[in-house]
Amino acid sequence: NASPSVTLVTDAKGRYRATGLAPARYMIQIAQGLELRLRTPWWNRMFDERRAPNVADVEEQRSATLDVELTIAPVVTGRVVDHEKKPVIGAEVLMMPENASVDRFAYGPNLAARTLPDGRYALSVPQFEAQQRVQVYVARPNHSIVGSKPFPFASGVHNVDITLPRFEDIPVRVTGGDGKPLKGASVSFMNASERTYPEMSRVAPMHLDRGLPTNEAGEAIVHLMPGDYDFIITAPRHQSKNVRAQTIKRGSIINVALDPAYTIRGR
Repeated sequence: NASPSVTLVTDAKGRYRATGLAPARYMIQIAQGLELRLRTPWWNRMFDERRAPNVADVEEQRSATLDVELTIAPVVTGRVVDHEKKPVIGAEVLMMPENASVDRFAYGPNLAARTLPDGRYALSVPQFEAQQRVQVYVARPNHSIVGSKPFPFASGVHNVDITLPRFEDIPVRVTGGDGKPLKGASVSFMNASERTYPEMSRVAPMHLDRGLPTNEAGEAIVHLMPGDYDFIITAPRHQSKNVRAQTIKRGSIINVALDPAYTIRGR
């Protein structure tokens, strides 16, 4: 059975002490974000020997001592500009393994950095394996997510500039069961190649419940690179609808008609 977690604060000398613990094996983690991280000695050897790193074992003994060392995470910097070479302000930037699902923008927003008014960013590098190939991704609400060219994590690359492509402004028009424009419907999308969780398509980098709302004319404008996209449309008192693999190019328009939701009554 999993033991409950225990949160401790180190004193002025960096010491910590946990008492009243149940017999178990406890892993030490540091809640300092990505700027500081545990230095794990002999990581590969520990796994070869089926030993877990940074674990204090009090299953068979009443006390244990575990000293840990923190190290400063490497930082990747760069600048994000649009197709006119103008700086992009407030975009989210995240480093991930090559071809990883961009759902990490939704589930790990604390790992991302934001671009400054001049488009620059500084990103603490996650703990990847040395041989792993990685990419830097840029996301903005209502836009396609854009990734850099892959590069080896161990290559020592510390500056990654990204020029965003020209996006196409794509209207998504939503009507109700009566054929009239539906205001306040939620429009979410994802690239069809990223169909990891199709039921949770979203307006990057938002969750499904943060979709783009339609206006008085039942329309929402999304900004996409050419390609195939999945859309999911939801609205109160209407059935949601998935629209799969829509090919987007200049001049594309997405029309979606939602059916009324069913009602169950009782007493």
